[in-house]
Amino acid sequence: MRFIITFIVLSVALTWAQKGSPYHSMEIIPDSRPHAIKQRIVRHTSRALNDKVAAGTPKDMAMRWLHMFGPRRGIQYPRQWTLMSVRSFPDGYRVRYGQTYRGVQVYRSSLALSITAQGTVFFMSSSAKKIIPPQNSWLLDKDDAQSRADAFLKSDRPPRSTQKVLLALSDQSRYAWQFRYAPSEKNYGDWDILVDAENGAILSARDRAFYSNPQDSIRGYVYDPDPLTRSRARYGNTGYTDNNDKDSPQLTAQRVLRAM
Repeated sequence: MRFIITFIVLSVALTWAQKGSPYHSMEIIPDSRPHAIKQRIVRHTSRALNDKVAAGTPKDMAMRWLHMFGPRRGIQYPRQWTLMSVRSFPDGYRVRYGQTYRGVQVYRSSLALSITAQGTVFFMSSSAKKIIPPQNSWLLDKDDAQSRADAFLKSDRPPRSTQKVLLALSDQSRYAWQFRYAPSEKNYGDWDILVDAENGAILSARDRAFYSNPQDSIRGYVYDPDPLTRSRARYGNTGYTDNNDKDSPQLTAQRVLRAM
């Protein structure tokens, strides 16, 4: 059974679609700036599994999997993981972790496991990063870092959330303050700003808002987040078993149309 997210490009038509930020010139993306430190390209791994661990609580089963199967699945243990959420569905759970380094959240890095109540880990999705020890330290306090982000964005409102993060790069890592800004009268974007924790430089500035263009559209079918979670079916039900990557009517019915 193929759980890997599959995109089927349908058409370019006169319908509404997601479009890049109109504030692209303001964005700072570490992997796109000339002569800048390039951000590590992370393979987002999503794959079906059949790994068995002893039954227990969702957290206990997930930790057993990390010890027993993590390294062979590309999750080098003992990385530090913080439990973010546990969702229940018929006969199983979806356990999501955030990667941490010495208690600090690693920027844009997570691990999600789908586990049956009997202890079979049947699906994983990972964006884990290899961490190089950071080359900076925490010299800027929150207020000083926020003033740098406010000045860059010319924001008329304070950020809606703030946290310490580690930005993992291809040849080094940097501690940073992360600020999320909601749209306001002077700022129409949904901004995610990273400020270097030592020298106050803007390491990353991303507009996470989605924009629409009525002139072009690319859409496709995806699993969101996967067939079992959406259908609330059990692994082993008709059409929901591994069949050497062959499709089934049940799997096809769980695809949803999304704008790309």
